[in-house]
Amino acid sequence: MFDIKVITQPFFFKNETELIMQLFENGLDNLHLRKPEATKDEIIRFLSTIDSSFHNRITIHSCYSLINEFDLRGIHCTQKGKDSFFEISRTDIKKSISTHSFAEILALDYEFDYAFLSPVFNSISKQGYSPTFSQDEITEFLCTYKKIPIYALGGITQGNMDVCKKMGFNGAAVLGYIWESKNPCDVLKTLLSTLDQG
Repeated sequence: MFDIKVITQPFFFKNETELIMQLFENGLDNLHLRKPEATKDEIIRFLSTIDSSFHNRITIHSCYSLINEFDLRGIHCTQKGKDSFFEISRTDIKKSISTHSFAEILALDYEFDYAFLSPVFNSISKQGYSPTFSQDEITEFLCTYKKIPIYALGGITQGNMDVCKKMGFNGAAVLGYIWESKNPCDVLKTLLSTLDQG
């Protein structure tokens, strides 16, 4: 089933956790908490201001040991945190990774639950970050690769959601389209309604 994940802005901003809880209340199933420059204490404070009933929908991109302190969904492997990521041996959590080429996906030698492939379209949040592969190439690759679910990342909007489905992605991860909008909750609801229609 095609589904949507939301990735946080890399920086903290005013009323962010309140907005995140509203996204959860409006149907968001999985938030990726990505704050690459944040300290462990800052991540703890951030998680502590989100109602604990939503913690099992959150995947963290750093400070992986917090998976033992909070009832979180999972951990996401990053280049910076790779060593500590592989120290977490729990099998009851989701583990994911970001990739930027077909070769990277094929080279994965760890049992990840899913992977992001980016950028699929021109990035909204990173100017000048553009795809290095065509939509036809993605379609051809995903037609044969079935080992783990692959999520589209980079430039995801309501307008290209159907394209992602047709290419064979299992879902999409959204960042700029949500956070740079005037009303993230309305954008999320529109994206989710697109899934219901398709």
